[in-house]
Amino acid sequence: MKSLKNQLDPHFIFNALNSIQSYILDGKKENALDYLSDFSNVLRKKIEHANCDFISLSEEIEYLRLYLKLEQMRFPNKFTFHIQVDKTINLHEFKLPAMLIHPFLENAIKYGLSGSEDNGILSLTFELKDDGFLNCTITDNGCGRKKSKDMQESSSIKKQYKTLDIIRDRMSLLNKMHAEGRRYSYLIQDLVDENGLAKGTLVEITIPKKID
Repeated sequence: MKSLKNQLDPHFIFNALNSIQSYILDGKKENALDYLSDFSNVLRKKIEHANCDFISLSEEIEYLRLYLKLEQMRFPNKFTFHIQVDKTINLHEFKLPAMLIHPFLENAIKYGLSGSEDNGILSLTFELKDDGFLNCTITDNGCGRKKSKDMQESSSIKKQYKTLDIIRDRMSLLNKMHAEGRRYSYLIQDLVDENGLAKGTLVEITIPKKID
């Protein structure tokens, strides 16, 4: 489980270091310092969560907010983001696997919003269902998966698919080890307008409540 989780971390760290280097080379020292400060906070949280199989939803949202702020700096003027949480959810009591949501956000930004010409919007919502499941929905108005595939080099697409393979393997392990018959799952849906043209992607992640 930790091996699969750790395969996801180097991608983000590599991209962040590239961004810091670009700011320095462009002479944007203040931007580099701001980015480095936020990046250090993200790394600190990664270290804190490194040996935790589960973290609170409060901790997860705090980490995701920092991560999205960094990505906004890396892709300036490309997108805004919104995080909405159902008021009935106890953010400190609900536990979920660390680093479960982050890869889906990474894919939405890298393969959807970064290639979009319009002002990107990334929405992240958490809703508690009557059956106790937590639904995490990620919606973007990016270029869609088909156009992204046409735009990206084949090596980049292979990395995207590899990330999804890692997520699938990790969820499979979670279902065997922790779900107690209540399954972790995700669904990716291409969004289209009334003319059948791509208008983004929707990801729905279903997370069962951890039973202590």
